[in-house]
Amino acid sequence: EEKERKKSVKQEEQATDAKSVQLEEEQRKKYEQEERLRAEHEEDQVRLEAEQEVWKAMDRGEREREGGEGEEKRAKQEEQAKDEQSVQLEEEQRKKDEEEERLRRKKQAEDEVDQARLEAAKKAAEEYELRDHEQKKAMEKRRKEEEKKRQREERDRKKRAKQEEQAKDEQSVQLEEEQRKKDEEENSLRRKKQAEGDEDQARLEGALGEDEDEALQRAISASLSPTQADPFETECQKVALQSFFDEKARKAMEEKRKEEEKETQREEKERKTCAKQEEQAKDEKSAQLEEQRKKDKEEERLRRKKQAEDEVDQARLEAAKKAAEEYELRDHEQPERKEEEKERQREEKERKKRVKQEEQATDAKSVQLEEEQLKKDEEEKRLRRKKQAEDEEDQARLEAVVPSAPKPFKDTEYKKHYRTEALPSKFRVYTVVRNFLVVFYTVFEGKSVEEANELADDFTDKLANAEVEGLQNLDQSAKDGLLKKPGFVLARCWSAIGKHEVCHREFCGLLNQGIRSDDENVIKEAVKLAATMNSFCVLERNPGAKEPPWPKEDKAENGQYAWQLWRGGLLPDDKLAWYQEHRDKDYRVNMFLPTSTSKTVAEDFMRAQKNAKCVLYHFYLDPDLRCLHVNCLESVKSVQTEQEFLFPP
Repeated sequence: EEKERKKSVKQEEQATDAKSVQLEEEQRKKYEQEERLRAEHEEDQVRLEAEQEVWKAMDRGEREREGGEGEEKRAKQEEQAKDEQSVQLEEEQRKKDEEEERLRRKKQAEDEVDQARLEAAKKAAEEYELRDHEQKKAMEKRRKEEEKKRQREERDRKKRAKQEEQAKDEQSVQLEEEQRKKDEEENSLRRKKQAEGDEDQARLEGALGEDEDEALQRAISASLSPTQADPFETECQKVALQSFFDEKARKAMEEKRKEEEKETQREEKERKTCAKQEEQAKDEKSAQLEEQRKKDKEEERLRRKKQAEDEVDQARLEAAKKAAEEYELRDHEQPERKEEEKERQREEKERKKRVKQEEQATDAKSVQLEEEQLKKDEEEKRLRRKKQAEDEEDQARLEAVVPSAPKPFKDTEYKKHYRTEALPSKFRVYTVVRNFLVVFYTVFEGKSVEEANELADDFTDKLANAEVEGLQNLDQSAKDGLLKKPGFVLARCWSAIGKHEVCHREFCGLLNQGIRSDDENVIKEAVKLAATMNSFCVLERNPGAKEPPWPKEDKAENGQYAWQLWRGGLLPDDKLAWYQEHRDKDYRVNMFLPTSTSKTVAEDFMRAQKNAKCVLYHFYLDPDLRCLHVNCLESVKSVQTEQEFLFPP
């Protein structure tokens, strides 16, 4: 649209300049004509003065010669001469007036034409501004809708996060409840065990409360027989029993200390749990208070709003009553107001009648528009069916151009022009592309030279526009290549996805068909494009180029296999025989060969060929030698999804 606007502005400027030149030329002619008329008038005046002088001289000579005779005759002749002179002057003046009137009318008509053109230009400018404003409004509306959608998604995300947080809180509460029950059970067991330990301790203390010697003696007496009254053994037993009781007491004290530590930890845990619950209760209470405050604030706002509306309604009611009272008073004081009211009511009825008639006319127009829309839909269906039939024809023609039994490379027209040099500048690219398209349309589509030139201009403009679309998605090296290297420009044209409206095919398909046809006229232009493309595809002809992104490893998510390329396409039965005959033989492909590192992409291309026999080609690359006659086009594509590796013919 910007390009069309600049083009229209440039055309208007050219038209204005041409109009200015035309007006200056007309003004000059008009000035020359006026000068010519003025000169003729001056010549006529000089001639008339000379004739008058001649007449005067003749009169003087006659008077001198005749000596005063024939005075009446001379007077009559003089009067006739004056009459003839006046008639001649009147005729000249009339012609001059007619010429001036004609020039005035001509100038008036030109002024009217200029005014009409100026108004048309203003109207066109206003329409353009209105269309631009509407486009801006549509863009702003779309932006607002996207912003609303983003806000709605953000609210949904926050809501989900809040729900997840609530679920986590509920889960944590449930876990705390389970932990509390578990702690209570452990406490009950610990208290029970502690009670048993206390009983043992009490018994032990009761035993230790007696006289130790007596207790030991009693224990020894109880444990030893009468024959075992050796004092040394008795002392040893006393020491052993004392050690036993001391160890038991120490263990009891240690268990008691551990129980106290556990009790302390449990109390600390319960204290923290209580503090957390109190904090949660406090937060819930704060949230409830905040919610209540918001609710009160909203109620107060609604109350004030309702109060303001009531006040406005009251004021309107009072104003209506006052107006009614004034109207009644005025009607009482001035009876003629009733007639005016009747007239107003009659006009209102007529207005309603006109509105009804306009609505009926609008309904009739709507019915007419619906009928036109129905006819338009039928026409679109017919055009769609026609386009479908054309697509089927194009599909059949596409199947017909699948390579079959090509000639040896040495016998082809392509070989004759093989040494054609690449284009030196990117500014020559679109000129050669246009020349190729003109020859293509005349040879393969049967178009006339005028039609071929028009179609070629249209498709070349589309390719040029496609070159600048999506440049922000490219890296800096690709942008520099597009600015300097013609090979990059042609590679971007190759990857353009726009189809021509007549052939319904992309530029890459047209170029490959031209090379496969080996037509002498087409090949002359196609070889120039191929040589220029090779400066991108053949790495050794592209100094400083980065190494292509070779498929060095398997990637199951996009169907990539290490050092393997794929291609999916057509292969009708009548073309299959050639490949079967040349099994295990080397051959040179007579076209640019596009492949992909993704088997999935190749299978998608293969499935896109409906109602046709398809084939999946499988290429293997040497991991060490690799290949110099190939390059990846992803760096110059706006949408990088295919990982296309392109081999030259």
